[in-house]
Amino acid sequence: QVRARESELRAQMEGSLEAERRKLSAQGLRSADIDRRLDELAVQKTREQTRALEAYRATLAAEARTREAAIQAERERALESLRKADVERVILQEAQKGAEEARTGADSERQVLRDQVSSVERKLRELEDTRRREQLVTDQIMAYYTKIIDEISGSRYEEARQDLLRLRRWEFLFSLVVL
Repeated sequence: QVRARESELRAQMEGSLEAERRKLSAQGLRSADIDRRLDELAVQKTREQTRALEAYRATLAAEARTREAAIQAERERALESLRKADVERVILQEAQKGAEEARTGADSERQVLRDQVSSVERKLRELEDTRRREQLVTDQIMAYYTKIIDEISGSRYEEARQDLLRLRRWEFLFSLVVL
């Protein structure tokens, strides 16, 4: 989801830069002036993209927390059901020690509840693993963007361009690994 949003924002920025380049060329500006203005626009757009990505990431994190809370609540309900089932099983065993039918029913219910708890715990682990992987990718991308912004701010345009190319190659390789 984050990569799709980044791709969308990157495409918008490239489109904006290309449109601005055409506009400035049509105005008859010198190539150096066009490049300077495009560099300034790229810095501005990169900052806007960074803010947009941070907001998007925050939204995703909030959604993940909501999902995790729902799973946790379901897990707690399942655990409570399991505790109740254990209490009921003890009561049934005391009341009908020899009744195989009652014990089998309680054991069956307990196993179903354990299966449900296991399923909820597995889903929780999967969500946590996904969240960790998304956070790792997000942190790496943000580090690249921060480095690129610093390079542009420091007028190290060639380094910024090289890092943008590296970022694109990295994102491409990462997308192949994910697919």
